[in-house]
Amino acid sequence: MVVRATLVRSAAAAVALFSASLSAVAASGVPVYPGAVNKPVAAAANSQTICGHTINLESYDSAAAPRTIAAWYKSRVPGAITVDSSSNDKNSRDTTLSIYSGAGDAVIVILRMDFSNPKLQASASTIGMDKTSIGIEHIAPPFGPDYLAAVQPAGSKDAVALKAAKAKLAAECPNG
Repeated sequence: MVVRATLVRSAAAAVALFSASLSAVAASGVPVYPGAVNKPVAAAANSQTICGHTINLESYDSAAAPRTIAAWYKSRVPGAITVDSSSNDKNSRDTTLSIYSGAGDAVIVILRMDFSNPKLQASASTIGMDKTSIGIEHIAPPFGPDYLAAVQPAGSKDAVALKAAKAKLAAECPNG
């Protein structure tokens, strides 16, 4: 009887966890990285309109490495376009990865800042800045194919390709 009750409780817990993960996907259309914790977004920052596109934001934190999270999203977002605009200097490593859906209706922005100075890293940890931030942006109407084609070289380290991409994006959205 005890074994059966334990199995029933375990099954109920598994169903509840599965249902919660389904509702996270159903609410946004984009899956939420496993173990990511929802981070409230100020109402003013939750929805913005830029160049005729409304962008609604969901925000999460995760202890996972940014590139691990990016790989997870790339395998789950159809037609994923990845833009890596990460940078390093002698004091810090800024990892910034953007995963655009091939349909243009979502962008997952993954950010993390790590410091080479142990005191700075400890301070970041103290104020909760030692996590990877995940922003899921929902775009309506979706970005078009021309915009998505222009985004692809935007993370390029090739100065000529970067300049051309910025000019094309500026033409698509002069005030954005």
